[in-house]
Amino acid sequence: PVPGTVNSPFALVAHIHGMAQFWGGAFAAGEDLPPRDRDAEFEATGTVDEAHHLTAELRDRLPGWATVAVTDGIRNRSAKGTSRKDAAFVTPEWVLDHMLREMSQHLGHLEVCRDILLAGRQ
Repeated sequence: PVPGTVNSPFALVAHIHGMAQFWGGAFAAGEDLPPRDRDAEFEATGTVDEAHHLTAELRDRLPGWATVAVTDGIRNRSAKGTSRKDAAFVTPEWVLDHMLREMSQHLGHLEVCRDILLAGRQ
């Protein structure tokens, strides 16, 4: 954990992974993935290597999910993993924008964590 933060850097990576896997994989691409447990994402713990694995998996899978979204539309609006009441009505473009916005926001959080950790080494 990073002093002064609510979530550990690993929990943020787990959340990004869970968010993208739900919106891109299960919801947009219609993949049969385990139901998302958003609360568990924020309690997740793991190693740097495990965090790298999660981000590498997304890097490999996101292009395919995005292609499905823009060419086929939303394949599974009944996927479980969001509390959004309007999920039945969102567009594929909204899904991709939402994923980009969430990833960008949490990348900023991770950068703050990094800066705090590096400042503690000096």
